[in-house]
Amino acid sequence: MSYSGPQKDVEVIPMNNMRRSIARHMRTSLDTSAHVYSVTEVDMSAVANYKEAHAGEFLQQEDFKLTYTPFIIDASIKALKDFPMVNSSVDIESGEIYQKKSINVGLAVAIEKGLIVPVIKNADERNFLGVAREAYRLISRARDNKLDPDDV
Repeated sequence: MSYSGPQKDVEVIPMNNMRRSIARHMRTSLDTSAHVYSVTEVDMSAVANYKEAHAGEFLQQEDFKLTYTPFIIDASIKALKDFPMVNSSVDIESGEIYQKKSINVGLAVAIEKGLIVPVIKNADERNFLGVAREAYRLISRARDNKLDPDDV
């Protein structure tokens, strides 16, 4: 698809390989995934209080800051365990639903060249601390441009 409008109103910016790959994956996702969303207000005060109360101890023991990310991932894992059909994909041609047995969680990380999504594989087999450690490892490696192919 090329832009056909007035050229004075548009700057054409060539995409690098990473941005092109992201765009391709997003288009594929749009074409093949059910896109639904729900907005729910969540009282995070207990999480905020816990995080604040344990921040120093956590930093001392783990050598990285406790963020909200592992709390959100942990809640997502629990929700997917309670509602496993959400962790499914559909093959229209065969008429089959593929309900995934493991839970893999992607973390969108902004980097200089664009966006990358490392994955916590088998996140459902990790406890909270394991999720926090793996999220930190993946986010750090993404920002340092040191992800392995198996990380994405």
